[in-house]
Amino acid sequence: MNYSAYDERGIFIAELAFPSRDDAALTGKLMGAAGVLEGDHDAATQWYDQLGGEVKQRAPMDVHVDGTRLSGVPAGATIRVEDSSHVADGSDVELSFEHPGRYRVTVALPPFLPFEADIDYENSPQI
Repeated sequence: MNYSAYDERGIFIAELAFPSRDDAALTGKLMGAAGVLEGDHDAATQWYDQLGGEVKQRAPMDVHVDGTRLSGVPAGATIRVEDSSHVADGSDVELSFEHPGRYRVTVALPPFLPFEADIDYENSPQI
């Protein structure tokens, strides 16, 4: 039987195959999972709503990019650019870069789907 292990936020973290639910639950506990659920579940598109007891589709975040400004970033989301990360407070975020180039920006806040965008930055000379 197949099982999906999930973390405290309901995000699926591993797929397990065991003959019994007890074996799957014990293995899930040993690996730090909040619990296990019977069946195969897609961590990229689904999450487990523990309060409602049902598997749900991960919804997109309503994040918008305008130049180097991000809007609609929920409080608590992690914004990652290159090797740097920042936890958002819910206000608009103005990104700044040292050098011109294309930068990959990722915004993550489970159970939402991650938001990703490429930002092209050109360093405009000040007059």
